[in-house]
Amino acid sequence: MTDAKDKFTGLVKSFKVAMLATQSADGFIRARPMTIAEAEDDGSMWFLTSRNGWSKELEEDVPTVVTMQSPHRYVTVTGMAHLVDDRRRIHKLWNVGMQPWFPEGPESEDVCLVHFVSTEGEYWDSSGRNGLRYLFEAAKAVAEGRRVDSRDDREHASITT
Repeated sequence: MTDAKDKFTGLVKSFKVAMLATQSADGFIRARPMTIAEAEDDGSMWFLTSRNGWSKELEEDVPTVVTMQSPHRYVTVTGMAHLVDDRRRIHKLWNVGMQPWFPEGPESEDVCLVHFVSTEGEYWDSSGRNGLRYLFEAAKAVAEGRRVDSRDDREHASITT
């Protein structure tokens, strides 16, 4: 079996976009798509965003969930997020894809960072051989009249980061 933390890290780093969900001032949970500027080995992430609007929810550390999904891979990460104003890191993480949102570039007063610090994560991977393995195990479970066992770390695991 693969190490669940290594598998988790690899999956997180394979995604370019995530849904970042926070609780708004009115108490509702809201999510928005965010480009992942950098993913760290422990599942923590950096995002570039506008200082105005929803990011005001992050003026203090707030509980946050980040989810990522592809047709056969799913990751959810729970943690805390907060705003960071670090011009050097903004320049390091800047890419041309941010230009439409910040025409002035990384020097824009409006651009800031969201630092998401992960505490726990979970993944499901039914791609490639994992998908074939799951289909075989599912068919076997149906034939035997039992629930499928999905405790194989290659396919699913929960971790503390």
